[in-house]
Amino acid sequence: MNAIKSRIAPTPSGFLHLGNLASFLLTSLWMKKLDGSLLLRIDDLDTDRCRDEYIADIFQSLNALQIHWQQGPVDEKDFTKNWSQQFRINTYRQTLSQLKTTGLVYACNCSRKEIQLNREHGLNTCNCRQRNISLDTPNMNWRIHVPENSEVILFDERIGNSSLNVHELIGDFVIRQKNGMPSYHVASLTDDVSFGMTHVVRGMDLLPSTAAQLYLAELLQNSGFKNICWLHHPLLTNAEGEKISKSAGHHADSLLQLLQHDSKELLRMVGLVLWPETTEDLENNLPDLFILFSSETTAWMKP
Repeated sequence: MNAIKSRIAPTPSGFLHLGNLASFLLTSLWMKKLDGSLLLRIDDLDTDRCRDEYIADIFQSLNALQIHWQQGPVDEKDFTKNWSQQFRINTYRQTLSQLKTTGLVYACNCSRKEIQLNREHGLNTCNCRQRNISLDTPNMNWRIHVPENSEVILFDERIGNSSLNVHELIGDFVIRQKNGMPSYHVASLTDDVSFGMTHVVRGMDLLPSTAAQLYLAELLQNSGFKNICWLHHPLLTNAEGEKISKSAGHHADSLLQLLQHDSKELLRMVGLVLWPETTEDLENNLPDLFILFSSETTAWMKP
């Protein structure tokens, strides 16, 4: 049996925020509970959005939280020299080549707006598959066909084991972008397989992404990925009830800056969001949260 292993996989497209804090804490605490190991994987495939200051912020924030990982880059220089996803692009392209052999890959030049309009009319696809455009045509997305009856099995510690309809959740999704780069779904799946992940923590907003990657794993006949144990956690929201995201944040609102002002209060707030039925007074530090997380009676396993 494979050793228990999870990962923290931030994207350096902005300063980390409270939502990242929730995910990082859950991942770290879960691995402590299961005596597993932790990988730091920085997803920098989208070079247009990555910045050196965002990469530095990842290391500074994790160190401030005292979250320790056993595999991955130790600092910014090590990441740039040895751990960037740019070094693994050929591996991602091998995954794309395997998917091409399924006969389900087709070229598509529809914009995101056009696809969204289709979904608003109840269509989770477009007509590009029927057009039989050559996959070698420049400036084309590659999409994978997802039939209406496509179901995948999700093993989830919080919401329970369930069957997900991939067609309804995400439809025919992109596996290669117009610029020729592999999509997030392909890169994340390939990395999780390559690094031997057995447990993965994600926000509930990424449930469609999980379904998409499980579907790809089915096509690739990768039993290891299909058997990953997931934990999809509730999302932290702002005062307006909107998801906290990097795109809306500024350095003054970053996780690192907030931690420096009142780290205990932030950890207390995150704990109460993740464990809403808990009445204990969380003292906002990792040891106390770990004790709470280890209890079989806490609410973290409930939707």
